[in-house]
Amino acid sequence: MGLPPCVSWSSDVDLTSLPAGHDAPRTAGTWEPVAAESGQALTGAAITHARAFRELRLCIFFVSLMSDLPDAFRRLLDEAFAADRAERIRAGLAVERQRSFRTNLCRTTGEALERELTAAQVPYAKHPLSPWSYTTARAGEYRLKGSEAYQGGQLYSQSLASQLPALLPSITTGTTILDACAAPGGKTTILAMRGATVVACERARVRYDKLRHTLRLLGCADAVRAHCVDARFPGAAVASVDYAHVLLDPPCSGSGVLRSDDPRSWAHLAEDYEGYIASRM
Repeated sequence: MGLPPCVSWSSDVDLTSLPAGHDAPRTAGTWEPVAAESGQALTGAAITHARAFRELRLCIFFVSLMSDLPDAFRRLLDEAFAADRAERIRAGLAVERQRSFRTNLCRTTGEALERELTAAQVPYAKHPLSPWSYTTARAGEYRLKGSEAYQGGQLYSQSLASQLPALLPSITTGTTILDACAAPGGKTTILAMRGATVVACERARVRYDKLRHTLRLLGCADAVRAHCVDARFPGAAVASVDYAHVLLDPPCSGSGVLRSDDPRSWAHLAEDYEGYIASRM
């Protein structure tokens, strides 16, 4: 199979340093996702979320965290990161989740979407991550998901972290990409929206059905070749393609998604954190 060597997407990409909103006009070709501390553009033939990052390192995407964390969790946090970074993460976990979405250029334009959001009284702010990225307030999220634009697939509710892997500057029209764990399809549809030739694999039938729903809703069904297959053993239809990039974003256990206002979401941490993680792998 024509696969390029894989590289890791480092946890040094610090999304907490990105501004909350930006109204300055931005056009295609004027942006690059960068590593916050080095200032270097993200490059490479593939982005891999290694299994080692699946549990603890996803904590940078937590919604919120209680101050009385279990000792086991605190220890894992300190072991995985340098002291200053661990402290920055702990401080960041107290910040309310940033709600974000993006334009779907397969259905509309940014200008047309903004007019619809304004008419629906949905508050929004442009975000410099990409020309299509926006943030909104908590109240705006409810209005957003009740809007005709949302129901019609003109926008996609997607975290900034989830958008990032599909924003490599080297992806252009005609670039051939294997999306190895594609469901639910947020990153897949960004790639298709940017003109890439995408082969999407998803081995779980229920997740594959969700992927197909997203492709249809966002108008990308004809632009993506979707297969219900394990990308490790793909078969000739997938393996015969010469890929320029591989996007590998394995699903995680979700054990780090916590809500400070819902004790049920973090009760398992106080009981047996290591045991809970083992049961989810």
